[in-house]
Amino acid sequence: MAVRSASRSSAVTARSVIGGSLLVVLVSIVTPYSEYRLHSVELFQGQLPLGALATLVVIVLPLQWLLARFFPAWRLRESEILFMFSMGFAGLMVYHIGMMGLFLSMVSSPEYFASPENQYARYLLPYLPAWAIVPNSNSAMTWFYTGLPAGAAIPWRVWVGPLFW
Repeated sequence: MAVRSASRSSAVTARSVIGGSLLVVLVSIVTPYSEYRLHSVELFQGQLPLGALATLVVIVLPLQWLLARFFPAWRLRESEILFMFSMGFAGLMVYHIGMMGLFLSMVSSPEYFASPENQYARYLLPYLPAWAIVPNSNSAMTWFYTGLPAGAAIPWRVWVGPLFW
């Protein structure tokens, strides 16, 4: 009687985690691009969101066919495909629920929206750690909220610290 190894019988394998992580990155790039740049369909709507299903149909299933045809031993199991789909679906929902939008607004808005009327500079900004807030140096936050001028580069340097922490 042959004994199956624990890693082989488990749904969560290294390649399913890596594949799922790649799907999350892909969904995180394609979804905002589709919505904000192409003004296309919102990939996170519906009973079964199109973004999660599209990554499965367009990327994973053709990859599965190629593996089955040329490298049968490397073929993905159904449990691995389901796990990767679940990771892509969860990544899509993080975007859809608005967690990234809320997070970006939390680190970018305090200094940008500070005004004499709301007195953020007096009552809020002194209590926020400088490493957690994106400064409006060189109009970085102005450009974030109003758009980059033609030919200007994205000021990544001001975002590095707050996004890291």
